[in-house]
Amino acid sequence: MTGGAAWIHEDEWGQRELGPRDTTVALAACGITLDALRAELGDVQQRALTTGYSGTVEPVTNGFAFRCSAERYWDQLYGIAEGGIVTQLHLTYGTPAITDLLHRLGVRFALVLDDPSNDGPIDLSDRAAVDHYLAGDANA
Repeated sequence: MTGGAAWIHEDEWGQRELGPRDTTVALAACGITLDALRAELGDVQQRALTTGYSGTVEPVTNGFAFRCSAERYWDQLYGIAEGGIVTQLHLTYGTPAITDLLHRLGVRFALVLDDPSNDGPIDLSDRAAVDHYLAGDANA
């Protein structure tokens, strides 16, 4: 991993979760490897992951983060991989800059995005749904 570590405030951790379209199984059961995720993201740089609050910063064991656009805090995918398998995958906030990327992940890995500010999960394989969500009008 290169670049500075990503920091996710503990209150924000996991607020927007990517998970399997079949919500009866855990993400780990999908068998998504960190290598496969990295390959799907292309030239996006992998970084270490930290969490905490205020001035407290702690490394996340087996954590990873990817800044997926030029946004400093938004458009970051982060999570945990154990034994090379992604067991948690989250999004900070999303902007239209990562529409193609989220859609590609949804198609490749059959993922949905759960966001508590949305009425239900967003099927990331549905390009129109991703467009609406990232434009801020997913509930419209």
